[in-house]
Amino acid sequence: MLNSLKSPLLLSAMLSAALGLTACSSPSSEGSDTASADSAATDTAVDKLDTKFLTIATGGASGPYNIIGTSLSEVYVKTFGVNSKTQTTGASVENVNLLTQGKVDMVLALSDVVTDAVEGKNNFEQPITNIQQIAVLYLMSCKS
Repeated sequence: MLNSLKSPLLLSAMLSAALGLTACSSPSSEGSDTASADSAATDTAVDKLDTKFLTIATGGASGPYNIIGTSLSEVYVKTFGVNSKTQTTGASVENVNLLTQGKVDMVLALSDVVTDAVEGKNNFEQPITNIQQIAVLYLMSCKS
């Protein structure tokens, strides 16, 4: 089952990286050949990174967050040349707390946990202001 998950997850990670490259591409690369545009976009994206080291907080070692985070980490290494790693955790609430404490650079978290963090309720005593949602990775339905 793990092999059947790897391809879609890797594709998702690659698409996320491609979107980042598109957002960071320079206007001067427009109108040039594709290879030059791709090279310019990558060079510009690398210049836009604030760090050469990236830690992604995931979840349990065998869970989907860790698989997605590991794939994303590999894309960051190949695309941006950063030293990237994942950190296994107890999942969303712990991840948001680690981000708030500056111990990790990126987290995978359920959107309801991020909403609670921003609003300062449930597991969060005060509103968290230094967090942004950058992507929805998959839909999750919960049964009551």
